[in-house]
Amino acid sequence: MVSLEKDRKKSKMTEVMSAEQKKAIFDMIDKDQSKDISYYEFQAVLPQRPKDVSGNLKEVFKRADLNSDGFLDMVKCTHKL
Repeated sequence: MVSLEKDRKKSKMTEVMSAEQKKAIFDMIDKDQSKDISYYEFQAVLPQRPKDVSGNLKEVFKRADLNSDGFLDMVKCTHKL
């Protein structure tokens, strides 16, 4: 019973953004419209971040870059949203 409730809560959390919303955010970050987000495009979204966050930002990008090609495509980027 508890597991079923956890699954329901998790399902609701993952449905927070529609596919259209995810694509709109992706397109906003993908400045060169290459269908891939580079680390430079990724970090440009947060221009006013504290200097000590830069290392953490690189780690977030690496974790999202599932095949380690240095880019986030629509699938890699939006599966976390």
